[in-house]
Amino acid sequence: MPVEKICEKLFKVDSQICDLRYEKVVDLKEFNFEKSKVRDLKKIIEKWGLECRGCTEKRDYISLIKSNMHKHDPEAAAFLQARGEL
Repeated sequence: MPVEKICEKLFKVDSQICDLRYEKVVDLKEFNFEKSKVRDLKKIIEKWGLECRGCTEKRDYISLIKSNMHKHDPEAAAFLQARGEL
């Protein structure tokens, strides 16, 4: 059953049910930085408590994440380093 139909039926019971949004869990080991959206990269940076001053392009965000990955997700950093992607 489509999400819209479920929401439509449950809306009668509780009007806030359709407003629920869940944050995606990001696995940086399998994360494709090149295909990701800048919005997702910004969420990772925000979650880590970093600021990207002067970031104007996607590659700026990617380089900030990759340079700080060893501090915030050492397991993913080691995995990507072993694959030669870091």
